[in-house]
Amino acid sequence: MRLGIDASNIRSGGGVVHLVELLNNLDPHSYGINNVIVWGGETLLSQLPKKDWLQLQFVPILNRHVLYRSLWQRFSLPKLAEQQCDILFVPGGICYARRLPYVVLCQNMLPFLWKEIFSYVRYFRFFRLLLLRYAQIRSFKKASGVIFLTDYSLEIVRKKTHITMNKSCVIPHGINPDFYVEPRHQKPIKHYNAENPFELLYVSTIDFYKQQDQVVKAVVKLRKCGYPVILRLVGAAYPPALRRLQKLLNKVDPQHKTVIYEEGGQYPHIRDFYRRADLFIFASRCEAFGNTLLEAAASGLPIVCLKGQPMQELLQNACEYFTVADADEICCAIKKLLDDESLRFQYAQKAYQRAKNYSWNKTAEKTGRFINASFG
Repeated sequence: MRLGIDASNIRSGGGVVHLVELLNNLDPHSYGINNVIVWGGETLLSQLPKKDWLQLQFVPILNRHVLYRSLWQRFSLPKLAEQQCDILFVPGGICYARRLPYVVLCQNMLPFLWKEIFSYVRYFRFFRLLLLRYAQIRSFKKASGVIFLTDYSLEIVRKKTHITMNKSCVIPHGINPDFYVEPRHQKPIKHYNAENPFELLYVSTIDFYKQQDQVVKAVVKLRKCGYPVILRLVGAAYPPALRRLQKLLNKVDPQHKTVIYEEGGQYPHIRDFYRRADLFIFASRCEAFGNTLLEAAASGLPIVCLKGQPMQELLQNACEYFTVADADEICCAIKKLLDDESLRFQYAQKAYQRAKNYSWNKTAEKTGRFINASFG
């Protein structure tokens, strides 16, 4: 069996992590797969592993605007795939193949939540999300198999689209072993000062639904209360959200002493940010999974997180939750851990143990088995 992978829509974040780790851990011959072809852009392909059974095909048009990528996916890919492979795997969730069996992966919950879609009504992304919703629902209905990352995402899509999902399964992402660091004993907050601040970390794409603005306001409040903390934001950015965030930073932190923004490096070098941090924050209100939550947990960090799904499915009682992404609520949740080093250590230990439930070996094994069954 020849497997094709459409990576035309994989650009950054969890999608890149998933594909890199899947190919690193996959033993294709165990599932009747003789060779794998990946179509993608230059930046993505440069991050993928080199394997004897893996063929990387650079498609120049995939380095261009989303419109060109969509046209290639709609008109060129189906012909290429039918000529070069027996089944297609589409991590981006949209496929236009007609005569070829395919398996799609649902990694984006934004198109299935109307409240989030309408938060972009003033931007081009609003129309893009509407198109994504239509295209993904169509692809899910015609797919030989659909993979979800959590029970939550499966139930949401089933509820919002009324698709029966008989040919679906839940395969969570894993964690690279290099991220694992035993939780360290926590020091009292009085140990920290302006020269040696307590570092808060939030790794995620800068976007409206990630709510970095509320986290920034919370940290500024903590500084005004005398806590020696800094916030490091790491991740690529949706330009309108970054502009709004920078406007806020210029207002509340004009000297850039409280908040540091870094676009971040290529995976897995991002683990260095976790190792320098003292506490991890996660305030996103829309996720299919939450890679960075598990990376932080594996890195031995105590976590403060927005209470909701799928975050609770992943962490259960292994973090301090805040119920609303409001600056005051976030401030109180962080303050609770800053004032109690023993609670910080307890949460870090619990999160570390939760992280051990997730493995890229398991992800690759289950994915290979599901693709094989979908082809049969």
